[in-house]
Amino acid sequence: MNSSFKWTVVGSSACVVVLLLLGANSGRAVATDDVYGHLKVYTEVLEHIKLEYVEEPDMKSVTLGAINGLLESVDPFASYLNADQYNQFRKTADTAKAGVGLVLAKRYGYVAVVDTIPGSPADKANISTGDLIESINNVATRDMPLAYAEQLLRGDAGSTIEVSILRLKNPGDPQKMTLTRSVIGVPDISAKMLPDKVGYLHVSTLEANREEQVKTKLADLKKQGAAYIVLDLRHCSTGDQEKGVPLANLFLDSGEITSLQGQKTE
Repeated sequence: MNSSFKWTVVGSSACVVVLLLLGANSGRAVATDDVYGHLKVYTEVLEHIKLEYVEEPDMKSVTLGAINGLLESVDPFASYLNADQYNQFRKTADTAKAGVGLVLAKRYGYVAVVDTIPGSPADKANISTGDLIESINNVATRDMPLAYAEQLLRGDAGSTIEVSILRLKNPGDPQKMTLTRSVIGVPDISAKMLPDKVGYLHVSTLEANREEQVKTKLADLKKQGAAYIVLDLRHCSTGDQEKGVPLANLFLDSGEITSLQGQKTE
């Protein structure tokens, strides 16, 4: 664990202590649904940080950190971008076609790896689910918007980017590595026969009209004598969710496949 990470933890702990002291001194609890009560506590904490923190804080960074923390508590895939970041994000999304093959979310304030696309530069570097990206090109990901991190990882094919990885399986100091961006192709569907009339089908993405390809592979396995099918959906983390419905229909005869539930969803 490097010194910057340690000081980040210390700083976060100090803010928590201030919050607890404020709660103790106020002598009252804020109701869970009292939005304005929580906003008042936030304002008080912000004022204490501004006036009493050991060093003069960067209030812009403090506020942005609070906004990103708010979004992360609601949804680990949500991001807040300022106007410049948003314009850059839109431009990069339209022009930069190469990447490193990472599916990301926010965890503990950092950018975390949800999955790696098979055969991608990240996969070849043995980056795996649960790893934390501490920095991208020496820019700390602590409180970095998720969409901005994804933007930094994209670029021209053949260009390189340096990332610092905190390994889930081997905790310790961050491991620095250089990844070469490439155009990430859609992984092929693999199908083969196993012993005892078992057919194996691996679907690693829902992109590029996978339903028809799965249907063809499934028919081929049955022609080869498959009486049972193992459907492997590991690493199937890319593509439109809606395309999962026709895929499921190939294997299910009846019953609910999926449903929508939300604050304003019937």
